[in-house]
Order: sequence, then C-alpha cells, then structure tokens
Amino acid sequence: MDAKATPTVREHAAAFIPAVLDFSVTDYCQADCDFCGFARSKMRGKPRRFADGEAFARALPILERRGIRNINFHGGEPLLHPQIIEMVAATRDAGLKPSLITNGWKLPEKADALAAAGLQAALVSIDSADMAVHDRNRGLRGGSQRIERGIARIKAL
Repeated sequence: MDAKATPTVREHAAAFIPAVLDFSVTDYCQADCDFCGFARSKMRGKPRRFADGEAFARALPILERRGIRNINFHGGEPLLHPQIIEMVAATRDAGLKPSLITNGWKLPEKADALAAAGLQAALVSIDSADMAVHDRNRGLRGGSQRIERGIARIKAL
C-alpha cells in the first residue's frame, strides 16, 4: 500500500474539525420568552454577563489556525453586547465570516454598523407565522415592526 495515498490520522481527523463556532456572547436578553433560560423574567436580579471582546479578538488567530471559518454570535441577545460591532469587525478582519442570531429588537439601530463591520448573515428568530403571536411569545410589544424595519434596512445595505 502506498503510504502517500493513505491519510495520516491527523489528516483524517482534520476532516472532522468543525468549521463553525457558535459563540454565546451574553446571557442578557430583553425578551421574555417562556421557553428560554435567558428570558428577562428568569434573569431578573442576576448579574448580566458579557464575553470579553478583547480576549475574543486575541483568540481569533488560534481559531483560524484550527480551521474555524464561520463564527455565529448568539446569546441571550447578541446585539445587547456592548462590543458586538467590534467583535464582528475583528472576526471579518481575521478573514472569518461573522453571522448572528437575534430576536431583531435592536436590528433597526444596529444594521448599518453591523454591515460596515462585515456581518455576513443575520438570522432573526421568529416564533410564529402570526406576528401578533410572536410578539406575545417574546413579551415585546411592537417587536414584529422592529423586525420588519431591521430586515428592510439590512436588505437595503
């Protein structure tokens, strides 16, 4: 058997290393979904925690060397992280593809900065085809209108 044709254990294992990192940047959320452990009412009185943006930026070269190509920010609600724009930009600057999952509440006001930072995809979590039901599930009156505005803004960029 030709040794060059047979992959090494390391080469074989490399094929199974994930190319995506899901990164929960905060446990904070302004929504009150009864199905979520990060719901506003469940976190009341607890300290808000945010991932360290500078430590994340320092880790990016290591992640890139390990084969990570896509970073998906989520939370809680990632758009509440005070450094989310910088984290998206650092991800893009490292040659990786940033995306995020959001409830959409802050999307209208963050869309321009996210696009400028290099966000590749924004996924908006919606609970129902009936947006009134969605808003009730989230405990965010007017959330569906904010989602519509945020998606429209992202599409326009």
